[in-house]
Formats: sequence, structure tokens, C-alpha cells
Amino acid sequence: MKLYIKDPRTRSKFQLNGTVNDTVRDLKHHIVKSHKLVCHTDEISLIYSGKLLQDDATLNSLHLKDNAQIVMLIRRRPSPISDNDKKIRRLVELGFQRDSVIDALEAHNYNTEDALTELTTVTESHTIESDPTRLFVEVTLEDLIALRQIKDGDTEAIRPLITSLTERYPHLANDLQSDPDKYVNIMLNLMNDTVSSNAKEFEASESESEQDSA
Repeated sequence: MKLYIKDPRTRSKFQLNGTVNDTVRDLKHHIVKSHKLVCHTDEISLIYSGKLLQDDATLNSLHLKDNAQIVMLIRRRPSPISDNDKKIRRLVELGFQRDSVIDALEAHNYNTEDALTELTTVTESHTIESDPTRLFVEVTLEDLIALRQIKDGDTEAIRPLITSLTERYPHLANDLQSDPDKYVNIMLNLMNDTVSSNAKEFEASESESEQDSA
């Protein structure tokens, strides 16, 4: 039996030979194989006289005649999202930059937990460097005493201060241990700025009081 398959997308028509015992599914396989279509058979729909042909139906049961013209439609299935793409999307949705997410995942063989740890560490480290006051927000009385001792030249006070900071900021442990002076200086500068600011406010307050008294 000679059949003609019409493809509306390309406005082309090609011939296909079949037998009365062939099923519609068989026709689809012949089409994919003979024309090397890059698609799956279940993405192909065949229509004859306005009717969608079911896969299990035989050409005989459909009463197809020789030289019948069948319309072929191809509906591509959406490509499945890979596991790696899902991991990237999940971390991006948490607010991290896509490029940083990909770099972190690739560095850790797409282990999400390890990548998240790196992203969090880098983000927190950069945040504190750009806004070091975050490191000074939760300063304790012991920190102030240690900073005063360090400012007075007692270098022995650095180690317990770094140990305390490491316990409170575990994501900065490596940085604190490798470059403790950096963070000590940040805290000293902030302490000096705070003291200076408080002193200026006190002087301004005293000046206003003197003017009011006068």
C-alpha cells in the first residue's frame, strides 16, 4: 500500500509504503527510520480525514486506501531538567548569583551542601569586609577588655579573642586563624571610631548645656 505523508511545518510530502496489517505505531517507526527524524515516535501524531489515528489501529481497520494522504504533526516534548540544573536553580532561588553558584557546584562535584557552605562562607566574609560593623555588633565585655589590652600592647590577648570570634563566627574560622591581625585591626578601628563618635557627642552635649546655662 502506497501512502503519502504530509508535513505542514516544511510543506513537504513524501511517500511511505505499508501493508494492511501495519499499525499506526508501525508507520511512525517507518517515518522516523526512513527520514532520520530526531524525535520519538510518541511525539508524532498522524491525522487522516481530520481524525487522529490511534497507535494500535491497523491500516485495514482504518479503511485507508492506496495513495491516501496522511498529515504528520510533531509535538516536541520539553527537555527534562537535569539534576545539576535543578541544583543550580535551587541555590539561585536562595539569592546567590548564578555564576557563583555554578563555580561552587563545579568545585565540589555538584555536592549541594558543600557548595552552599562555600557560598555562605564567601558571602558572609565579603559582607563583613564590606561592612565590618557586622563583626562588631555582638561585641562582648570580654572582647572590649581584650581589645583594650591589645591596644595597650598586650599581644597575648589576641589568641583568646580570636578563639572567641571563631566560636561565634565558624564560617570565618579559616580567615580568622590565617589572618587574625586583619580582624583585630577591624575591631580596633571600629572601637576607636565608636569612642571618638561618643566623645564628639559628649562634647556637643556639654557645649549645648553651657549655652543653655548662659
